Amino acid sequence: SHDDGAAKPTASGFLWVNPSETFVNIKRENGKAHTWWLSESGVIDMFVFSGPTPQDVLTQYHSVAGFPAPTPLFGLGKQQCRWNYRDEDDVRMVDKNFDKYDIPYDVIWLDIEHTVDKKYFTWH
Repeated sequence: SHDDGAAKPTASGFLWVNPSETFVNIKRENGKAHTWWLSESGVIDMFVFSGPTPQDVLTQYHSVAGFPAPTPLFGLGKQQCRWNYRDEDDVRMVDKNFDKYDIPYDVIWLDIEHTVDKKYFTWH
């Protein structure tokens, strides 16, 4: 390959771990970025990922934060949800109609309206 002396693009990452309100100011001057970080409280807990490629940055980040859990198999399927199922019979009718019209689905979600006073883990 031909090397024209131009700098190769690189990637890096920065993770600031602080749950408090944080302000970040980013300025660009003469082609360079300057940043200023201020958290209202907490400790300075940060990680710098040197790359040099985007894939390297992701690998370095995941070595600190962990890798995401795989999606549950049911989550990859077809899902049905609507606001305000009236009662259990209404949910059963929706399920029956999916079968009647040969519409496949894997999951039916109930929104918060099925609960008592919109409190989770309760049922009308």
